[in-house]
Amino acid sequence: MLWYRSIMKSAALLLPATLAAAALLAAPSAAHAGGYVSLGVGTAPTFHDDLSASFSGEGHASGRAMLGQKLGRFAIEAGLSGYGVDGVSAQTADVVDGRAISATVSGKFHVPLGDRLTGYLRGGLGHTWLRADGTTDLEGRSYHGGLGMEYGFEALLASGSIWVEIRRDVEDLARDGMTVQGTADTVSVGVSIGL
Repeated sequence: MLWYRSIMKSAALLLPATLAAAALLAAPSAAHAGGYVSLGVGTAPTFHDDLSASFSGEGHASGRAMLGQKLGRFAIEAGLSGYGVDGVSAQTADVVDGRAISATVSGKFHVPLGDRLTGYLRGGLGHTWLRADGTTDLEGRSYHGGLGMEYGFEALLASGSIWVEIRRDVEDLARDGMTVQGTADTVSVGVSIGL
C-alpha cells in the first residue's frame, strides 16, 4: 500500500501545477467563458479495497451539485457530491443505512469533438465524511478523476449542456484508530445551466 500513498502524494503535489498549465493553455474567450450551476444523478457506487469490505452501495444512488466557471477549454468547479451506503453496526451486527458526502474542488479540461459535443477530463480533491448509524464515523481526504462527454444547447432563457461522466473517487478515511481506504466508482448524468 506504500506505492499507493506515494502516487497519491505525488498527484497532490502535481495537481496545482497541472491546473495552472491547463489554465494558461486554455485560451479563454468571451464566447466560451461564464459561470454555471450543474446537477447530476448517478448509479450506486461500486466500492473496491477496504471500502468494499466495510460498506456496500447496492440499492443507493449517487448525486452532485456544483458551481463552476468556464474559461475557454478549462473549467473550475466546487461543490458537493455524495452517495448512500450500507454498513454493519458495531453494536448489533445489523445492516444500517448511511451516507458519504464530499466537498470537492475540481479542474476540467474540455476537448471539442464536434459542433456542440465536447469530451472532458476531470481531476480534483476534496474532503469526505462517511456515516452509517451504529458504525464509526469516518472522514478524510479524497481525490477524484473522471472522463465525460457534454452536449451544449441554447434555450430560450438560458444556455447550458447535458453531460455524462464516469468517475472514480479515491478515499482515505479514518477515525478513532480505524482506517478505511479504497475507491468508489460511479456513472452520472446531469445538466449544467449558465448563470
